[in-house]
Amino acid sequence: MLQVIVNVIDFQMNLQDAVDFPRVHDQWKPDRLSAERGISPDTIAALKRMGYSIEESYPALVEAIRIGDGWLQGAPDGRATGKAAGY
Repeated sequence: MLQVIVNVIDFQMNLQDAVDFPRVHDQWKPDRLSAERGISPDTIAALKRMGYSIEESYPALVEAIRIGDGWLQGAPDGRATGKAAGY
């Protein structure tokens, strides 16, 4: 979820692009890094050189709702069937 927030705030991505962007998850126990397809092969190689154990997977699903000035923007995660709904 943090990566989606960072993509929206720091990289000015729209909410749907931020949700769709590949993500990583650093698991403490057991010590491993999960990376989605779409992460640069150069980045994967650099992380392996740093000693990370990396597995390809879908770390987490995100269904996001952004609240603006009088509007809501929903962004469902296309990795699974779901929807972003708000009231």
